Amino acid sequence: LSIFLHTLALCGSAPPSGLPRSSPAYISPHAHTISTSAMMQWSTHQVGTRSHLGRTENAAWPRINLEAAEPGRIARRGCVSSLRCSSREVVPSVSPDGNREPRGGGDAYSPMPVFKGWTKPGQMDLPGIQKAGLPGQGETLDALVGHYRIFQLAKGNKYTNDDLLCAWYGTSWCPSARRVLDLGSGLGSVAMMSAFRLQGADFVTVEAQEVSYMLAQRSVSFNGLHNRFDLRLGDLRDPNVLGGDEMFDLITGTPPYFPPDSGLDASQHPQKQACRFELRGSVADYCATASQHLSPGGLFVLAFPMNPPFQQERVEKGAEEAGLVMVRRRPVVFREGKEPLLGLYAMVRRDHVPDDYETWVDPPLV
Repeated sequence: LSIFLHTLALCGSAPPSGLPRSSPAYISPHAHTISTSAMMQWSTHQVGTRSHLGRTENAAWPRINLEAAEPGRIARRGCVSSLRCSSREVVPSVSPDGNREPRGGGDAYSPMPVFKGWTKPGQMDLPGIQKAGLPGQGETLDALVGHYRIFQLAKGNKYTNDDLLCAWYGTSWCPSARRVLDLGSGLGSVAMMSAFRLQGADFVTVEAQEVSYMLAQRSVSFNGLHNRFDLRLGDLRDPNVLGGDEMFDLITGTPPYFPPDSGLDASQHPQKQACRFELRGSVADYCATASQHLSPGGLFVLAFPMNPPFQQERVEKGAEEAGLVMVRRRPVVFREGKEPLLGLYAMVRRDHVPDDYETWVDPPLV
């Protein structure tokens, strides 16, 4: 499972936008922390070394001009001397409506040589990076998926494998979704990972904690997703947060797992408490809200514990009360030979499937 998760995340080891590891702007997908010397100060052409399969090669790394002549434009060029050298400059422009358009033909992002074992970086949005800024005191800027990054509190709640699995399961079984809703979105991890796979979809997120909502806004800006995301601050149980006529092809959620009376620790960070304990509703509330906003044939996917057995019973009861039918279920085993701890559940409205439909149980994901 750990190999599967690592591959699925697509974080790789390549410096984003081709930056060298020695650059103060390089964000390590393993260290998960950016230095305060600033991504936006990296604008000089540097020559560094890279160790690959036991040999070291000199490399001329790309210059990234973050103080371009015009707002919203970024110029870059580079080559790797020991393999091949090709240099061209591509300057993407931003149209008045905020959409990125390539100038002079070709792609809006200059492709760089990709080496075996590296993940090719995607397009990074300069205005979004500038708007999001750098991590403040007590914050980190961490790898999420591909070239996406996420702002988190150093001592607060962090995104988890459960979020990754929820995004994977939802986008796998609803790959043509055009409108996606993420309930209790927290830091926006599930929504942004889903957006990485569903490049044509628009997203609405609902989060009640202001601190998580603000961090998610910055992450969305940093990743250049602001044109596709509508982030809303509010309780998912509040009927005013979502309009009654708003319908979605895919709805995702990773509800808190534990009732408040099951071990709430007052010494925990407040952000962690709200993410782990049902301080603002339970899995039943997630099911109820999802049922009201599923479009015909739409899918609701959530990640929730399967063990102890009463946890799965809570999911089944919440789905039944909300008028949902569980169409698929997949147990997740985090260690071979152990009982599944997590379940991935896919549901649709009862009136969208035949009365005699039976839940399909996928083989365990180990």
